[in-house]
Amino acid sequence: MIIYLIKSTILLGLLLGLYKLLLENEKMHLFNRFFLLFALAFGLTAPLITFEVKTNTKVAGVDIQQVQSLANEPAEFISESVTPILVPQNEVVSSTPVETTDIQETSTLPAFTLLNAIIFIYGLGVLILFVRLLVGIGEIIKNIRAGEKTKTPSSTLVLLDEAITPQSFLRWVFLSKSDYESGKIGPEIMEHEQTHIRQLHSLDVLLIEILKIVFWFNPVFYWYRNTILLNHEFLADDGALLKSSSTENYQELLLSYSTGKSKAKLESTFGHSSTINRLKMLSKKSSPFKRSAKLFLLMIFLIGVGPACLKTGVQDDNQIPQLARDLVVHIGDDKELRFNDEPTLDSLRIALIRLESQTNLHTAKTSNEKNTQYKIVLSKLNKEFSRKTDSYIEKGLSNDPPSLEELEAEYAYLWGSYSFIVALEGHLTNDSSIRYSSSNYPELVPTPEELLRR
Repeated sequence: MIIYLIKSTILLGLLLGLYKLLLENEKMHLFNRFFLLFALAFGLTAPLITFEVKTNTKVAGVDIQQVQSLANEPAEFISESVTPILVPQNEVVSSTPVETTDIQETSTLPAFTLLNAIIFIYGLGVLILFVRLLVGIGEIIKNIRAGEKTKTPSSTLVLLDEAITPQSFLRWVFLSKSDYESGKIGPEIMEHEQTHIRQLHSLDVLLIEILKIVFWFNPVFYWYRNTILLNHEFLADDGALLKSSSTENYQELLLSYSTGKSKAKLESTFGHSSTINRLKMLSKKSSPFKRSAKLFLLMIFLIGVGPACLKTGVQDDNQIPQLARDLVVHIGDDKELRFNDEPTLDSLRIALIRLESQTNLHTAKTSNEKNTQYKIVLSKLNKEFSRKTDSYIEKGLSNDPPSLEELEAEYAYLWGSYSFIVALEGHLTNDSSIRYSSSNYPELVPTPEELLRR
């Protein structure tokens, strides 16, 4: 989370600085508005986006495309389609025996840690700003209910008894009743507020206020709020000029309202505090060449910096995770199957369960171009292996044991299952592998005959 906050803050700051440097003083306010909204969206989401690059799909003589067949085909498919890969006696790989440890559970009272303090302070800040937002909305609703309302084709005028600066929120325009009835509110002011309403500026304000609540500790969102509000006033001033006799007259009108009273926090106000910037923009001459040059620089910056802000993950399909380096099976001179020098299926099954609980998971490329989670494939195989192993031992110990041929056939399936695990792990190489057919697989220890004698 901290890394995300750092990355998003840097990116948001860069985009806002770019806006201030290249765009804010240019008379293309509608483009600027959507650039600011894009900057917020991109700055918050880009650090979360990851692109993965994949490479080849062959490991230790085993085509990873076999993984899909294991995940989708019936159990019998394993022994028919997978060629076991085994380690001969003289190629035994050293391993560490599986160890189990007892974990003692202790109960302690939760301590008030630094993390708890940070969470408490963050939650308190969110609560305060959320209540403040609700209070601001409540003031607007109170004014709507208290004022005298007049319908217009595109909005509702709310006439208040107190002296306030003309302001708007959503589809409501708040005016001083005395100024409206005396004719002091001219067509320029009305058009200014109607522009705010038509272009839905209140939605931008609500968006940035919500982001301020979530990221109240980050000053970059306060800078964005002030910048967005100023851009709204530039847009509304352009609309008001269409109803004014001259730019000079509108500038004088703007100055006369610059000290007016603004009642609510969420409204777009005619006498916005950045009056000097608005006056300069009204008299500014636009240069098409200069504007085009700045847009070109902006495009170059986004093309160069944008991809660098995205996370890139490289997944090498040639490197299947070796999660079970202790799972080593080899064949002795007497064709005895041994696992970590322990000739029992129980120890093998325990190791498989531990292997399944590993958290370092990877994805294997499959034959139909889909991605199959490695853990899903391994989990299915382990469960099937354990089930078949239990069944094999129970049959051999039963009062009415099956024939030796039936037990051998079932063990052939078990061996094919486990050899696939060994191959999938990528722990063996082509040089040290031996291929066994179904007719010469190693004998189980203990042998079926020994099981029948118990």
